[in-house]
Amino acid sequence: MVKRIGPAAAYVTGACQSAIYDFETGKVYSLNRDGTRILSDFLTGRELTDQQSEFISQIRSATGLELAG
Repeated sequence: MVKRIGPAAAYVTGACQSAIYDFETGKVYSLNRDGTRILSDFLTGRELTDQQSEFISQIRSATGLELAG
């Protein structure tokens, strides 16, 4: 699945892992299986635990992207 998550970014899922592609900076952020599940849940509007919400905040901080669920 490929999902646009910003004006110049995409979220791409694979069989087990995923990645965030930032086309402005050229950076690619790889997510393991757990990170993939949490971000996918967030993007589909599922309710997250406090710990999962913190992980999303860390992704926002690390990537500089405004993720919209």
